[in-house]
Amino acid sequence: MPSSTFKRRTTLYSLILALAVFETAFAFTAEFMDGFAPLPFVFGPITGVFSVITWVWTSVLLSYNNRPTSDQPLTRVRVHIWSMTAFAIAFLACGIMFSTQLPANCNTHRDSDGEAPIWCGIDAMVAMLAYLIALLSCASAFVIRRSTPNLGKNVCASDEHERIVLDEAA
Repeated sequence: MPSSTFKRRTTLYSLILALAVFETAFAFTAEFMDGFAPLPFVFGPITGVFSVITWVWTSVLLSYNNRPTSDQPLTRVRVHIWSMTAFAIAFLACGIMFSTQLPANCNTHRDSDGEAPIWCGIDAMVAMLAYLIALLSCASAFVIRRSTPNLGKNVCASDEHERIVLDEAA
């Protein structure tokens, strides 16, 4: 039976993976919008590339998430923590980048062709997804670090040492 730490890691990695796929779609959509914001054509590709890298690398980490007997470098706690830390920093920056575009695209007092709410919604969605990925990446790094204090160990090392609760009623 999988441990609770394994379940937490798998759940957090899966959420990051799913949100990064959506972030890719929305970030590249934001690139092609003809809104009032001055830099979506710069911020869209940057965020889109970060999100593609994130979902590819998260898939790799997810595949090495449950290999307790492996001594490969991708099973080490260090790799998982530094990856999640890098994701958190990158997506916090992407969220801030798109948040700076919101006042221009969400200006309801400016004349537009009626598409301003769409521009506002896309930019807000990209910023929100970036903040969520950053938050989940921080949570993943915290869960991994709490469960295995030794950075050189296998990420599954703590899974076998968790306390087993026996059901007294059975």
